[in-house]
Amino acid sequence: MTFFIQKNGFVDVERNPFELSEIKGIGHPDTLSDSMAALISLLYSNYCIKNYGRILHHNIDKVAIAGGRSSPKFGGGRIEIPAKVLFIGRAIREVGGNVIPLEKFAKECVNKISLNNVGLKFKPDFSIEYVKRGSTDLIKNYENNNIPKANDTSFGTAWYPLSKLENTIINVESFLQGIRKKEKFLGSDIKIMGRRLKNEVLLNVAAAFIDEEIRSMREYVNLKEELILRISQEFGVQKENILLNTADTKNEAYITVTGTSAECGDDGQVGRGNRGNGMISPGRPMTLEAIGGKNPNKHIGNFYNVWAYRIAKKICEEFNVKTDVQIVSTIGKPITECDLLVRTSEEISKQRASEICEEVINNYAKITEDIVNGKIKMYPFKLINNFVKKY
Repeated sequence: MTFFIQKNGFVDVERNPFELSEIKGIGHPDTLSDSMAALISLLYSNYCIKNYGRILHHNIDKVAIAGGRSSPKFGGGRIEIPAKVLFIGRAIREVGGNVIPLEKFAKECVNKISLNNVGLKFKPDFSIEYVKRGSTDLIKNYENNNIPKANDTSFGTAWYPLSKLENTIINVESFLQGIRKKEKFLGSDIKIMGRRLKNEVLLNVAAAFIDEEIRSMREYVNLKEELILRISQEFGVQKENILLNTADTKNEAYITVTGTSAECGDDGQVGRGNRGNGMISPGRPMTLEAIGGKNPNKHIGNFYNVWAYRIAKKICEEFNVKTDVQIVSTIGKPITECDLLVRTSEEISKQRASEICEEVINNYAKITEDIVNGKIKMYPFKLINNFVKKY
């Protein structure tokens, strides 16, 4: 285990003249995929703990949503072909003749996430056909040890705190979701691309509207203009810098039957959306590993991101410095035998920073317990914690 604590190499995105950050809202197909993958893994994990005393080998982290077909129109359209959720991955399906009820978990994921993130009208089909038993070598690696052995060679990352732009897009998405719950004309599939050009913030917003709640193109345009004004007043962004549904034409509007583009216009896949900090920020260190669906006990593509976040947050709060963290594993080695880089905006005590890293890493069992029990507030766990269930 090697720690590198350094100021050199840290990039403060807020000092750059150009910054990008994007968020995909709770109804975006990629976010739906992440949420369903995360939830099925935790349902499976809790079932295994109750029935077998431990989490069994699984990685159901390739969930995909094949979009359906719909015919939206002002006043109310219809769904012609429902979307379909494909659960893809590896899992032990049977122990001593007892079948683990994976299909039950999948159905619960689809029903709860669809209802919570989208609404009553979004009712996708699902399949667990592509969840197969893992390879013998990986299962043996998974089963053998006291300190868990890494189930993959990969890395996790995080940073703290968020920039002003990152906080803005998170808050705008939350603000719009609040409007959706009260006023019904807005869907949950909201995507925001924020950019900062020196001191000027621009927001590109794609927001699905609900066709049944809008009677005409004129009403739709009026609602768009009102929404832009409300965002501007709430967040201090100039109206002309808020671009909403820019693919619209005189005759075409971004309206949907359900409130998500998964009904027709788009597909979803785990790992294509928000990272652990809750957004996609290309100026930050990021991993392409999807957190959702990976077992929380040994797949470092899951919990190394949590470790990194806790280290970054603790160092930031103790030393009042901006911090980012990268952690890498080696498959087959104990998860605690990792190499780690901490970069900070100012010089700090390397000894104390190393102690913080060790404190978090040595607390690995409690962190896994927190994940399984729905206590982690990072993405995508924060979207599904209320549905974590003890079987």
